Amino acid sequence: MKKVIVASKNPVKINAVKIGFEKMFPEECFVFEGVSVPSGVKDQPVGNHEILTGALRPRITGSGPPA
Repeated sequence: MKKVIVASKNPVKINAVKIGFEKMFPEECFVFEGVSVPSGVKDQPVGNHEILTGALRPRITGSGPPA
């Protein structure tokens, strides 16, 4: 079984990833785990700039889980 790490503890986001993986890889079995990753923006970002910054920062800074 393959493990998928989601850079969020938000159950809605984890479920969205789960649905996407199950649709794209119907023959595979996955376990999904959410982890807390600092995004550097408020919990409710305002505007496209904050949203994009919050989405990309864990990947850019390497503060996300190991690949």
